[in-house]
Amino acid sequence: MRMKIFVFFFLISSTVFSQENLSAHDFFVIQDSAEQVVVLDVRSFDEYSEERITGALYAGEKKVLMELIQNYDSGIPILVYCEYGQRSKTVMILLKKEGFEKIYNLEAGYKDWKSRGFPVDTEKIN
Repeated sequence: MRMKIFVFFFLISSTVFSQENLSAHDFFVIQDSAEQVVVLDVRSFDEYSEERITGALYAGEKKVLMELIQNYDSGIPILVYCEYGQRSKTVMILLKKEGFEKIYNLEAGYKDWKSRGFPVDTEKIN
């Protein structure tokens, strides 16, 4: 019986989590259409400073991330991305623990976003 409950819980939580992983197209649609949205780049600062999704904020260090999220209501949609989609999954877990409800991960990361021709800010940051 315990095993059945565990498997059921695992399947439900995995399904919910996977629904928060978005294709580049769906990520763009939310970014473009939401009245308010926060886009967080959790790559290294060197990666962020070279190029980023237009409008993204740097949040590649836990201290920076925690300071940023203090300024936002827990109901605002938060779009998170990294280079390939793995680091951002960890950040999603942290954001959930902090009470945020609408967190979306760019499933295949920045590389996929850029290769599909979505808007990129290439202005260098020092």
